[in-house]
Amino acid sequence: MKLTKREKLMIYILICLFACTIGWFLITKPIKDQYQSNQNLHEQLSNQLTVYNQQLATYQAAPEQLESIKEEYEQVSKTLGQTLSNEAIDAMITGEIMDYGFTPVSFRLGTWENVTLEDETVLEGILQNNVTITMTGVRANLYELMDHIASLDGIYIDQIRYSFNNNDQINIVFKLYRLES
Repeated sequence: MKLTKREKLMIYILICLFACTIGWFLITKPIKDQYQSNQNLHEQLSNQLTVYNQQLATYQAAPEQLESIKEEYEQVSKTLGQTLSNEAIDAMITGEIMDYGFTPVSFRLGTWENVTLEDETVLEGILQNNVTITMTGVRANLYELMDHIASLDGIYIDQIRYSFNNNDQINIVFKLYRLES
C-alpha cells in the first residue's frame, strides 16, 4: 500500500499536532501551573513581609514610647510628691476656694482608681478621681483659683471643665491625680 503525497502530508500534520498536544500537557502546562503557584506564594510572602516590617517598626519604637511614659510618670510623681488623704485634699482645696473669695456649696470626690493609659496599660502607684465642685463667687477670680490649685503640692489636676448657671453658681469638674497610699 502506497500513500499519496496528500495522505503523507496529513499524517505529518497529525503527528506534529499530536506532538504539540503532548508537549503542551507534559511540559508547558505543568511549568505554567508551577509558575502560577510560585507567583501566589511570592505574593503571600510579600504580604507577610510587609506585616512583619510594620510590626518591626512598632517594636523598634517601643523603647522610645516606654522612655516617654517613664518620663511622664516621673514628672507626675514629682508633682504629686506627698500622699494626701481625701480629707486633706478636701480641706486644702476648700481652703483655697475660700481664700479666693468663693463660697463652697458642695465638694464631691469620687472613687479613686488606677490610671489606665490609652493602650490599656495600668500605671501602678498613681490614682485618679473625678472631682465636682459647686461654689458661688466672682467669676473673675476663677481662673486664678484653678491655676493656684493646679500648682499645689501632692495633687495634679487635668481636664478641667467649667459651667455656670443662673444662680451665680459655678460648677467645676476635673480629674485629680495623687500617689497611692
